[in-house]
Amino acid sequence: MTQYEIQSSRLALEKSSNPQVQQFARTMIDYHIETTQAVLTAARDAGLDPPPPQLMPMQRDMITQLQRLSGAGFDQTYLWQQNRAHDMALTLHSNYASSGGAAPLRQAAQTAMPIIQRHIEMLRSIRN
Repeated sequence: MTQYEIQSSRLALEKSSNPQVQQFARTMIDYHIETTQAVLTAARDAGLDPPPPQLMPMQRDMITQLQRLSGAGFDQTYLWQQNRAHDMALTLHSNYASSGGAAPLRQAAQTAMPIIQRHIEMLRSIRN
């Protein structure tokens, strides 16, 4: 999900005039650039050779949808998409933390879970 969070948040910095949305977007960019590197390092430590991160088709569609929007419509859709992406990321990390095969990646997943939960809480706060 990381590339989606980075790309969509870069759009938010361009398109949103809401200071809370812009602050959240900056947080997403910084955090997801950092975690991408951490996960790639953990994968290499586990003996894997991960491909470069890229968007899945659903994520490309979400980015396209955001590119077409502006104003409050953009903010609302961006926040909804981020919530959905973070819910999916929390499930993925939770599952891998409990039953993943590679110890370094399990540790990375465990480390990420409380941070993802904080991001979900930030989203709830902004949306309310």
